[in-house]
Amino acid sequence: AKWTEEEEHAFVLYLQEQVPAAGDGVNFLKKYFNSATQHLKDKFPNQHRGKKTASTCSSKWTSLKEEYFAVIDLKSASGFTWSDEHGARMASCNPIWKDYIKVMMHKHATHFRNKGFHLFSLMAEMMPSHSKGVHV
Repeated sequence: AKWTEEEEHAFVLYLQEQVPAAGDGVNFLKKYFNSATQHLKDKFPNQHRGKKTASTCSSKWTSLKEEYFAVIDLKSASGFTWSDEHGARMASCNPIWKDYIKVMMHKHATHFRNKGFHLFSLMAEMMPSHSKGVHV
């Protein structure tokens, strides 16, 4: 199934209401994705890009979390200027960008080269802090 930005936004808003039941890692049980499926069906009765199932909702949530953490890393990476609207603002041939993608192996970061992440603020309200480093 393909998702519109409106569907993604409605999905994340719905999950945000369920966060207390998700635990520290914001990992939802299947029943919450089943409920999200019904919520999306009610809100978007004509899902022309494919029906959203519990499985596609679960996969979408996993993907959105990976994108969120990729943006966290991009925002803190040296040599980048981040814009929520325009992403990292890098040319594809820029050696800094090429090295970052190669070294970090962030397949989820590649499309943020010149595009922001419209769900970042909403997801930041839900997600646990993201720490990384040698002593963390």
